[in-house]
Amino acid sequence: MAKETHHVVIPDAIMEDLDIKDGEQVEVTLKDKEAVIRPKRTDTGTQTISLRFFLIPTVLAGIAFLAYFIYFQILQVPMTGKNSIAQMVIVLGELSGIATFAVAYIQNHRQIHGRDHRRRYWRIFPTMLLSFAIILAFVTSVFFWVIGYMFEGVSFDIYTATGLFLLFISIVNYLMIYSALFDFQPPSSQPCFFRPSLAASLARL
Repeated sequence: MAKETHHVVIPDAIMEDLDIKDGEQVEVTLKDKEAVIRPKRTDTGTQTISLRFFLIPTVLAGIAFLAYFIYFQILQVPMTGKNSIAQMVIVLGELSGIATFAVAYIQNHRQIHGRDHRRRYWRIFPTMLLSFAIILAFVTSVFFWVIGYMFEGVSFDIYTATGLFLLFISIVNYLMIYSALFDFQPPSSQPCFFRPSLAASLARL
C-alpha cells in the first residue's frame, strides 16, 4: 500500500508569528481534526553547555586570583576577611557569573522563534541580569559569613586557596549559566492550533 502524503498550507500571519521561513522544517501534529504546528528546534531545557564555554571564565578568574596574591606576595590566604578567598569569590565570582549569565542568555535568545517572543526576551534581560547579580552577591556573602563563623581564622597556602577558589567559581558559573537557560524564560515557540477546514487546506496526493 502506497504511503500517503499531505500538504499543509499555512497562512502568512501564522508563519510570521512563529517566525517560520520558507523551507524551514516544522513539526505538525494532527489530532481531533486540528493541526498543531511547532517550529522544529532543540528544546533549551535539554541544552548541553560545551566544556570550553564553561571553563574559560573559570580559568580566567583563577589566573586573576593567583596573579593577585603572587603580585602582593600573600602566600597564606585566609578563608574570610580582607584579601581572602571569600572576598575574591564575591568580587570575581560576581563579574564571572554576570558575564556567563549574559552570554548564555544571549546565546539562548538566538533560538527563540517569533518576533513578539524575542522582544519580550530582550525586555526582561536587564531586569533578570540585575536580579541575579544581586542574588549572587547576597548568597555568596551569607555563605562566607557562615563559613567564617564556623571556621574562624582558618587560612590556606596559595595553591590550596587557588584550588578552593576554582571550586567556588565553577559552582557560581554553573548555576548562573543554567539560570540563564532555564529560569523565567518566555515561551520560545508557542504552538499554533487551527482547524484544517478553516485555516489551512490539506491536499491529499
